[in-house]
Amino acid sequence: MLDFSEQIPEFYRQLINWQDVDHCPLAKMLVASDKEQRIVAGENADPIGDHVNEVLPGLIHRYPHKVLLVLNQTCAGHCRFCFRRASDFTHQETKLDLAALAAYLKAHPEVDEFILSGGDPLLVETKKWQALKKVLLATSTIKTVRWHSRLPVFNPLALTPKRADDFFALSGKKIILVIHINHPQEISLAFTDLIKNLKKKFPELILKSQSVLLAGVNDTPTVLQQLCSRLKEIGIQPYRLYHLDQAPGISHFRVSVADGLALMQKLAQLLPSTSLPEYYLDLPVGRGKVPVASLQKTATPHQYLATNHLGEKVLYFDLTSKKVNVTLEEQN
Repeated sequence: MLDFSEQIPEFYRQLINWQDVDHCPLAKMLVASDKEQRIVAGENADPIGDHVNEVLPGLIHRYPHKVLLVLNQTCAGHCRFCFRRASDFTHQETKLDLAALAAYLKAHPEVDEFILSGGDPLLVETKKWQALKKVLLATSTIKTVRWHSRLPVFNPLALTPKRADDFFALSGKKIILVIHINHPQEISLAFTDLIKNLKKKFPELILKSQSVLLAGVNDTPTVLQQLCSRLKEIGIQPYRLYHLDQAPGISHFRVSVADGLALMQKLAQLLPSTSLPEYYLDLPVGRGKVPVASLQKTATPHQYLATNHLGEKVLYFDLTSKKVNVTLEEQN
């Protein structure tokens, strides 16, 4: 497996309880562990099939009306559960061909949403972003630009007013910022101040959150209820809770499908529907996202049948079971 060294932002270090690292949920997410050496059969370096749907270097076209660009490989911190931790998207810089990108968007006018991912796209080099920004502003068919970032959590002070202006002031486009946040202890005072300032400066900016369900971190109704309630309170819409992807070396974070569904049932009793995130998972081999509740049990233990956005039937194996021993081809 490729090197994925420990990297913890200085700001985030201040949030970690270093006196009790073994039990601190924030430390569990960022401090490297020997548990990462365990590789489970069925895990894959490209668990959601990025490369299957890659139409240009770093540009992924999985759904008809939207594309995703892996804009950069830089992150403020290295989450130990990262689904791209062993992917070459993480370890090889994307060479952006703006002319090819503009031509592709022109040839696909049905694409109306452009998603920026990484790495962390809010850490993109200014020159690179300015060049891409020109393409996006010149493409009238792109109506929505969506950022996915963990930077506001890792270091809210890094998103300065000047950089926020550059990123979120795109005339004529709807802008969405999806913040990756997993635990209520990640909601620092500086984070709250940043959100307050963003809402004041950009009243049209849509703020959402996404979280990953992680064993030993947030896999209780109480923790998720606190997280979603607090996010809603400060003006962030709880959007998605993701089932852990099947990347190598992260099995110690994995919650079973059955336990995840049971947790969501309990969470629905604690939260109003407007604060309840959708529980989704990514199917292997680039087949897309589906609601976990839509999975159908099969006669084989720990195996589920999913129907994706194209109507394709896809088998999904729950890798939390030691009895499961599958290959990537079997999931195809």
